[in-house]
Amino acid sequence: MPGDPALKELSGLGQKERITILLAEYSSLRTETVSRTALGFQVGAVAAVTITWLLQQVTGPNQSSVWYFWAGVVIVILGLAVFGALNGRDVARAAGRVRELEKEINSRAGEHLLRWEQVYGGGRKGGLYNIFGTMHAGTEADLAPLRPDYLEDERASAASLSGASPR
Repeated sequence: MPGDPALKELSGLGQKERITILLAEYSSLRTETVSRTALGFQVGAVAAVTITWLLQQVTGPNQSSVWYFWAGVVIVILGLAVFGALNGRDVARAAGRVRELEKEINSRAGEHLLRWEQVYGGGRKGGLYNIFGTMHAGTEADLAPLRPDYLEDERASAASLSGASPR
């Protein structure tokens, strides 16, 4: 999103530097998304182990009450639901920001260089569709149109520095 032109001119950053800064944020958010997804699988594995242990307690030699088993299952399922909702929310937020960054970086570069989240990434539909819907990849038509204002601002800034009038 373009900011105050005078402030941009004072910063002395060109498109290349701005793209580099945005790519650093893009990279860290992609890493966070991958690590949170892996964490979700790890929590699922711990839940499976816990439920298996609870089953052994009910059917094992000391045969605890069946109520302990069901209470444990309910606690595990509630914990999974809360964790899943919070983790899913954070992954969706990060993926949304990555889509925004892809659009901005592509507009600043003047071509569609980054496209993963916009075309193939999860969370494009949102809500329960991400869980229960089919995950079809998008198409090139899903790419956001490039915004020329980033390049126009850069051209105007370069022209004002050189004293020439922008085209």
